[in-house]
Amino acid sequence: NQINLFKLSLEELEAYHEYLRSIKKYADSITRTT
Repeated sequence: NQINLFKLSLEELEAYHEYLRSIKKYADSITRTT
């Protein structure tokens, strides 16, 4: 599985990073309102 990570393109890694950031930002907004 670790070798497959190296097959990911830079665009895929950046998209995944943005995906995680959007989830964290979404979670932070929820914890802020409650």
